[in-house]
Amino acid sequence: MKTPEWEGTVHGDSNRFPVGALGLPVVYKDGYVVNAWGDKEHRRASPLWLRPVGSPGDLRLFSFAFLGDFLPGPNAPEVRLRRRGGPARPLHVTTEDVRTLAQIWIDQLAKPEWEWFPPDSRPTP
Repeated sequence: MKTPEWEGTVHGDSNRFPVGALGLPVVYKDGYVVNAWGDKEHRRASPLWLRPVGSPGDLRLFSFAFLGDFLPGPNAPEVRLRRRGGPARPLHVTTEDVRTLAQIWIDQLAKPEWEWFPPDSRPTP
């Protein structure tokens, strides 16, 4: 399965890269990297934290979403796609992308477990 970002942005002409809101760098096969660049290469931690909690045999997933601004500041780095040192292409990721993807995650976790998966892709217990 190919993601919309792989087809539409990495191998297409779209400059939108909302999945970058979940953390940078994003590394793809064939040497493609999406990262934040300013005076140097930057990292952007994911706004979603996932932690297993509990005891063996009774583990649960604890998740926390930070709904802060994406790469804030007056000298914020620029998100770019680059392939093995080739020319960089600017991409567009927004604070709204952070909030939208975090809200989708929260909404999915609020559903009963078996509703997380489409019927034809549910794992067997």
